[in-house]
Amino acid sequence: TNPDSDKFSPQAVSEFQAAMVRLFGSTATKCPIMFCHKKTVNTSPAVVGVGEDVLAHINENPELMRTLAILNVDSDGLGFVADGTSGDGKKFEKHFSLTAGEQCVVYRKVGWDTMGCIKPLHQFLRDADLQEPAISMPEGRDSKRGCSLQ
Repeated sequence: TNPDSDKFSPQAVSEFQAAMVRLFGSTATKCPIMFCHKKTVNTSPAVVGVGEDVLAHINENPELMRTLAILNVDSDGLGFVADGTSGDGKKFEKHFSLTAGEQCVVYRKVGWDTMGCIKPLHQFLRDADLQEPAISMPEGRDSKRGCSLQ
């Protein structure tokens, strides 16, 4: 049975079961659905707030930028270039854009690829557990003020 309907959508489970029957016939109903997830511990900081404010704060803090694996912030403040390293040690760069005015999280993704990443806050919270203290940007942050710890 579905251990967590917040993580595993009941509709998706039903559609997956129907697809297996279409692919393999009615005997597929005798095979149980396995529910798996991966837990990764990431001790790097995550910066939370309105995207433009988050990137302005990161851009003003070179050490934070390095920690988050961000090479540079776009001049318009609506994107950045991540400094990536693949699991086999190959370096790469990847550009990310944000949606103006949207609550987001900028963080260092770890796994096969390690790089700076951005996700809308609602998606990040669906995929991950945000642990305190996260760096939280107050709404309407003036770029000359610092950020507060949530």
